[in-house]
Amino acid sequence: MTTELLREPGQGRTFTVGTSRVVVKVQDGEPAAAFSLIEWSIPPGAPAPPRHIHHEGSETFFVLEGELTFPLAESRVVVVAGGCLHLPPGTPHTLANEGAVMARALEMFVPGSLMGLVEDVGALFASGMPPDRARLLEVFTRHASELVG
Repeated sequence: MTTELLREPGQGRTFTVGTSRVVVKVQDGEPAAAFSLIEWSIPPGAPAPPRHIHHEGSETFFVLEGELTFPLAESRVVVVAGGCLHLPPGTPHTLANEGAVMARALEMFVPGSLMGLVEDVGALFASGMPPDRARLLEVFTRHASELVG
């Protein structure tokens, strides 16, 4: 037995991470979902996460509008609208909107529980102060991830 899940445009649970907005489209644990899918709206110059790696999960970004820059271990990749970047486990990375317009992207997490890291970082920012490195380290460690650099 299958149960379909439809989220119309604009639908989905929302939260913020700093000045960026997240809309949850598919969440781990929803009917037959072994992944999570979120839609980011990232304004120019929004706070970027520190460079990090995920030991047990991958992330895939599909840019819908604008562009995102991904500083990786030894390169810097700019992904424009229509482009896709897959980051397997163990890939050092961060991301930023260095452009002049809002960037929108879909991000898929496998396993879907990795989305909990984004939610927990968002909760740190929601306290009103940018989180300090010690608090970020604790959150990343809890999600089998590590700050690097």
